[in-house]
Amino acid sequence: MIKSVADELRPPGEPVGKRPMTDAHFINRLVDWIVNRPGISETQRDVIVADLEYLGRRLDAFADAGNKGAHADVTKYEASRYITGTYLFLGDVLKFQEEPSVGEREGA
Repeated sequence: MIKSVADELRPPGEPVGKRPMTDAHFINRLVDWIVNRPGISETQRDVIVADLEYLGRRLDAFADAGNKGAHADVTKYEASRYITGTYLFLGDVLKFQEEPSVGEREGA
């Protein structure tokens, strides 16, 4: 679900700084979109980016656990926390997608 949002808002492209923006690096692409979105305060930006990077680390951990087979269990509680965090993050992203940018609000 997060990758689909990234594909829509910030399609894969050339690296930005040292961050790859390939298809597989959808977290980087979303961070880039958020950082460059006008109308988001620095505090909001920092919180959303931190949440996204945390969700990315959790997603990687779940993928790693799944690759380890039967010896690595993901509990129902852990999975529900990840799903809840994903929905909260996507709610923030959608809110900023719907808000007009500074130029659009000023009639530019």
